[in-house]
Amino acid sequence: MPLVDLKDMLDHASHNKYAIASLPVTSLESVDAVVRTAEELQAPVILRISDNTGINNLLEMLVIAAEHTGQRTSIPLAIHFDRASNTEAGVSAIRMGCNSIGINALRHEVVEMAHGCGVPVEGQIALTAMDEAQSYIEQTDVDFLSLSTTADNWNEAKLQQIAQIKRNCSLPVGVSAGKPLTAPQLQQLIDLGVATIRLFDCADTALALAQSGKPDSPQDVYKAISGFVGENMRALGNAGRASEVLEHCRKWNPIEHVIIFNVSADAKIKVEHMLAHGRQVLSQIPGVRYVHTGHAVQTGAAYQFCWLVRFVHTAVIDTYREHPAHKIFADELFRPIAPERISIDYEISTAPW
Repeated sequence: MPLVDLKDMLDHASHNKYAIASLPVTSLESVDAVVRTAEELQAPVILRISDNTGINNLLEMLVIAAEHTGQRTSIPLAIHFDRASNTEAGVSAIRMGCNSIGINALRHEVVEMAHGCGVPVEGQIALTAMDEAQSYIEQTDVDFLSLSTTADNWNEAKLQQIAQIKRNCSLPVGVSAGKPLTAPQLQQLIDLGVATIRLFDCADTALALAQSGKPDSPQDVYKAISGFVGENMRALGNAGRASEVLEHCRKWNPIEHVIIFNVSADAKIKVEHMLAHGRQVLSQIPGVRYVHTGHAVQTGAAYQFCWLVRFVHTAVIDTYREHPAHKIFADELFRPIAPERISIDYEISTAPW
């Protein structure tokens, strides 16, 4: 499962003088083309997904497709949710499968929630003075920065600003440009130690171009996207880096929280209500992917009931246990009628598909 910790990916890029492409994907075709191109080049990649697609349910479909692809690919990959405007948006993105989120304002509560789920946070700020950048880092506790600038009027002053922030900041730093950057501009940023470049309009522009030319087949669309993405990946110097990045990064493996239990004889009438309430309440805790309950098939089984709760990361084991919703449910509804129980947490190290 080469879904990996994005903070680890950026640390490796920052210390080895290359940058990882952060690519916007807004269609299933672009997910497929970006990942296949990265596989061909053996390049680590960040799939960037936004909630402003304008199509209901497309966001969830894209995250599912990205996660499914990432769990079956041979390259290190991270799924980044662009700009969580509030805690609810961040919780939803993490629950869907994103393992990194971005914020563009002083949203400490979003960062605290994400860290409780083991999820790193990118702070997106305008290219600014070092003291302002440092103040933002201290107020938000983000894990890395993305500096917004523009490819227009690229000049030495901009580079000096980026250089100063990178020199005085212990966090990985990325750059977000309003337009695609040229190869020389990309190289200048790499020389400064920039760890990731947000490549705007790359896959989607290529897709639009291909569609405007009325391609004869889906393969024509793939070629248009792949050519654009491949050119930028080579310019960033991350082609051929996949194996060393995999060795450096922690794998992003979910946790299965399993409880098997029995209920007291006088409580059997209450158990279905308790399970239904638990599914509703516990599934809303940040970092929980799903909550399933079940009954033993064999009537004589030692334990008759079970919980299966999927956490996005090992960090959720502690935050889930201490979350007020869990404590109230466990203390008031579950434990009083389930004296016989066994609980264990498993790390899932194989793809579910």
